[in-house]
Amino acid sequence: LSTPNPQGLGARLQGENWQGIRDDHISLRSPAQWQAALGEEGFERLSEGTTLFNGVPVLGRFPISLPFQVVQAAAGWFPWRWGESYMAVARSSG
Repeated sequence: LSTPNPQGLGARLQGENWQGIRDDHISLRSPAQWQAALGEEGFERLSEGTTLFNGVPVLGRFPISLPFQVVQAAAGWFPWRWGESYMAVARSSG
């Protein structure tokens, strides 16, 4: 799963102006809430983390964003909670 992270740096800095607040994002949850929901539904988390800082206005603009985009493309996600999106790979335990 991949979902906007309402606890990420971009969300914290921009508040109500954060780009993750949209009508088509029907369930904005923190990474901890997603982890709990996955566990309650019987899923085992295989890998998880957050992305980089493309939601921070200054860091998300080209050409400043280019190094972040390269690192993101090469590494995927990272074991911190401040990124723009929470991402997880999970499998059903049942």
